[in-house]
Amino acid sequence: AQSMILDKISLTPSGRPVLFANEIEQISLEPADIFFEGTGGVQGDFASEYKGGLCRLTTHRLLWICEKTPARSWGLDLRCVQDVQLKTKIIGSPSLRVLVPLDASNRTLIKGASGVDRIGQLKIKHGGTVGTRSYYMDDFVKALKRGLEQKAWQADSESKATALPGTRADPDLLQAMQAMGFQASSAAHALVRTGNTGVEQAVSWLMEHKEGAAEAGKEGQEDNAERPGAPAAATPLAAGISGILRRQQEEANAADAALKTAFADLSNLEAKARELVDLAERFRNNLAKRPSEEQTGSAEAEAQASMLEELVSMGIASPVTKESAGRQYHKELSRQLSDFLTAPLERAGGLMTLQEVYCLFNRARGTELVSPDDLMEAVKLFPFIKSPLRLRLYESGVKAVSSESLDYTKVSDEILALVQPEEEQEGLGLGITEIEAARRLNVSVMVAREHILAAEKRGVLCRDDSPEGLRFFYNFFKDLPAPILAG
Repeated sequence: AQSMILDKISLTPSGRPVLFANEIEQISLEPADIFFEGTGGVQGDFASEYKGGLCRLTTHRLLWICEKTPARSWGLDLRCVQDVQLKTKIIGSPSLRVLVPLDASNRTLIKGASGVDRIGQLKIKHGGTVGTRSYYMDDFVKALKRGLEQKAWQADSESKATALPGTRADPDLLQAMQAMGFQASSAAHALVRTGNTGVEQAVSWLMEHKEGAAEAGKEGQEDNAERPGAPAAATPLAAGISGILRRQQEEANAADAALKTAFADLSNLEAKARELVDLAERFRNNLAKRPSEEQTGSAEAEAQASMLEELVSMGIASPVTKESAGRQYHKELSRQLSDFLTAPLERAGGLMTLQEVYCLFNRARGTELVSPDDLMEAVKLFPFIKSPLRLRLYESGVKAVSSESLDYTKVSDEILALVQPEEEQEGLGLGITEIEAARRLNVSVMVAREHILAAEKRGVLCRDDSPEGLRFFYNFFKDLPAPILAG
């Protein structure tokens, strides 16, 4: 039987897909079963059907992720989708058919490319409860069709395109702008300048080039005046009920235009932010790959460590949201949080308080903030997603996230080295406070306190609670022979 060969995708240690630059997750369908014509799937694991996975749509690809068998996870570039068809049934769940051009070797081709041997298809079915199958599938199909129309993968090249000389304004776009209250001449001038890319882009251009739009309007009026028999410019009535209604309509149009402009600016800001995050990620990876021999001194190493910390916290290009993850929101949030915290935890000595995690994670997510309750639910799911991180609850009430392999004995030894009296010092030495330990270990005061209390519990330290404050010293009693202690 003929096979459809799909590209295997890379997954993060927590099981999330590795996204392309500027690729954003849109919506998920779970559980999702895949059925092929004959057989299909990733190379070396062809089957007639792939069941029990999660189907996720991004701006660039259609992904299918299998948690039980990650090697089966695949991705289909949206550029390769010829058409999508939703088949509904009176009894049973609807199915989505995705048509894809294939070459003679059964590999997918970009839509419109040469060398097409046949059109293959894969069928997607939602395995949820009967009452929700149609609802979720309809939303997924709408998002898929919207993604095919928007063609996000062409956004960079299209943004650089400019209108050719002599281009005429698109009649439909011109009519839409006139309905919003813009003069025909100004609207046409803005549409030509923006290459007929859309009403929002033209409105944005008008707001940014008010003088140019005014000149275009004057030129249009002068052209009408110079043409024999041209009608005079219409003067709207400014009095009576009609004048009031007209002014209200103009104010509504202006408010609508301003709102569209604001959303256009926000979209541009998000696009630039994604580019900046991608640049920061590449720069961070380059710094991390530099061999240690190139670090000429401690000052340079500290500067690089500080820069890495700032780059990590700059942002997450595709934050998990309730809209994109659906019912899997907390599990996907837990996976993204696990991947995100790997590097910060390593620099923090393997332990961070939940407050620190909350601030750092939300700072990276930008406007897509998560609530404390959602973060707590995500942290609790670490064992279920097989994450190497764990939630720690201390007797003092502090909640923290740590790596599963955190060695408290090693941490105690580091603290012990801080309180060990030097040769020239007499008696117990100077001891150490929580603040001093935090500074020396490069951790927060709350984390330093928990490390010190753990060391005290092991008998490594002893405390001196005096009017000058609480200090911890090396415990010499543990070094005394047992008979002396008994006597």
